[in-house]
Amino acid sequence: MKILKRTGVFFLGLLVIWGALAISPKPQQVRGENLFRPAGDAPLIIAHRGGYAEFPESTMEAYCHAYNVDSNIVFEADVVLTKDDVLVISHDRSFDRNSDLPPGQPVRDVTYQSLIENRVNFAYKNQLDQPNGTRQGELIPYTNYLGNPVTPLEANCPSHILNRDEDVFLITTVEELLRAFPNQRVTMEIKQSGEDGALAFEALLNLFDLLNAENPTQNIYHRVALSSFHRDIYDRFVSVKETTHEDLLFSPQNDVVLNYFILHLARLTTFFTAPVATLQVPLTSDGFTLSTSLFIRTAQRHNIAVHYWTINDEAVMRELIAMDVDGIITDRISLMRSILDETE
Repeated sequence: MKILKRTGVFFLGLLVIWGALAISPKPQQVRGENLFRPAGDAPLIIAHRGGYAEFPESTMEAYCHAYNVDSNIVFEADVVLTKDDVLVISHDRSFDRNSDLPPGQPVRDVTYQSLIENRVNFAYKNQLDQPNGTRQGELIPYTNYLGNPVTPLEANCPSHILNRDEDVFLITTVEELLRAFPNQRVTMEIKQSGEDGALAFEALLNLFDLLNAENPTQNIYHRVALSSFHRDIYDRFVSVKETTHEDLLFSPQNDVVLNYFILHLARLTTFFTAPVATLQVPLTSDGFTLSTSLFIRTAQRHNIAVHYWTINDEAVMRELIAMDVDGIITDRISLMRSILDETE
């Protein structure tokens, strides 16, 4: 009987400790205001590749159009480094899918200068033999979700942004985007890994430091959040934040998300200490549902923003809005804006 009593007391003690940990205040991964969480009740609209369903992806014109849809919109951009070490905005590690370049040229084999001098057009939806692979078949000119072609002039860029070309959607650099929209929040994913990814990250930090030096009153590190699917790049984020750039904001790599997911199920995220500012995740992953109120609320208790990608379905948008998610990453930015206008 004494053994049973002691066992009961032991497990009761464990239950009390677990309960205390479950309801205890959580570590704050972002000190102060996290700009990737909304100020009000409505979630942030995050323009995936600038709003790919409405304008050619990753172009300055796409971001102009997104800004016209909602001046508070968050830009989403993918970053790669060219042969001449220029940071350009491109989802793939080749330009085969969305340009009229001859196929089979990795980004690191192409110079930014040549892209501009040859007026390479980034307004295509070409077929690839595999993700980030080689173009197959003929060029497929871009059309929006209505099936209509668009021109650069239709983007209606703000007056301080000069029209670069009346007919061709030129490649856009990261610096061009940040200078054109100096107050905009941006999430940026480094697409390359290894040495190329490290060089791209170093170039980003140098650019951010330059822009901060030019305008010390506006900390760019508060409005740009980085991400990468590559563990080596994520580890660099953590190292830099812990040493030289404490304000750096970033999302976790997949296995860090898994760590959070397990701890949130156990109500033990008190032990989640990864210094991340956002969780940018799909609705489901590997059979696990990530789009639950518990997943969202727990992260928010850590002052971590929760963003879901890539949501183009109206019904799903409405469900996430009702769950008080922080941001929705979408190609259909006008659709989401209309839903928010209806619900506000």
